[in-house]
Amino acid sequence: MSRRLFDFTIKEWQGYFPEKGESSFVFSATIDKESNSGITKKIKRECTVFCESNDDNGFSRTVKIKTATLTIEAGSKTSSTSILLNKFFSIYNNSTLKVKFDGTIIGIENYLKIKENWEILKEEVEENYKGSSIRRFIRSVDNRLETEEKMITDISSYENFGLLFYGIYGKYDNLSPVNRNIKYLGIKKLFSIQEDSTLTEINDTSIIITLKGNINTTNELTYSGVYQINNTSQWIEKASITTTEFYNGIEFFSEFYLEQKK
Repeated sequence: MSRRLFDFTIKEWQGYFPEKGESSFVFSATIDKESNSGITKKIKRECTVFCESNDDNGFSRTVKIKTATLTIEAGSKTSSTSILLNKFFSIYNNSTLKVKFDGTIIGIENYLKIKENWEILKEEVEENYKGSSIRRFIRSVDNRLETEEKMITDISSYENFGLLFYGIYGKYDNLSPVNRNIKYLGIKKLFSIQEDSTLTEINDTSIIITLKGNINTTNELTYSGVYQINNTSQWIEKASITTTEFYNGIEFFSEFYLEQKK
């Protein structure tokens, strides 16, 4: 949609997370450093998303995720870290979510089943792996899954399904950016970011929204992203978030990428 204001052509777009239908995606990530290990972590997940409308005047949708493949490498495929990460990330392989019209997760319908699956997996990990690092890993996962709210935070992280459920949908124009405050968990700290989202392109087939992060701290982080959304189906076609963290003169680069399978 376009309208004129003085000598400017204002382009506008109103988007909603799809209410019905299905779509398949490939997610990949490269994270420059995992904790203090100095190991680059690579993630690849292929999944299909099924949407059904709820009887609440379009406020929410029931979204089922079915993961076809998941691969995580931290150093090498056979390292103990890679094996443990693959086990943990797999607990979200089949998730049933309640998603708001803007694309944010507001509930996890199979929350108790996911917790049950983790308890089974935890027994296996405790039986086959020993040491203080394993105990810390288990405590970390227990904390992430302690409540439904914490699980929503975890499943909404960029390493899981955060690019898909980013809350990118809403009303945009090409003159005024949409501002919101977000959190980004970096390598060593949690950053508070003021994000500007701007409609930079719109045509009959797709729209592009550009993200820019403003960090109210010292120059420790750069943050940017791009979303391409189908103008008809409103499914995300492509999305990416890139970050660079700076510590003691060293740069740590991370990239998260989502693409719809055609």
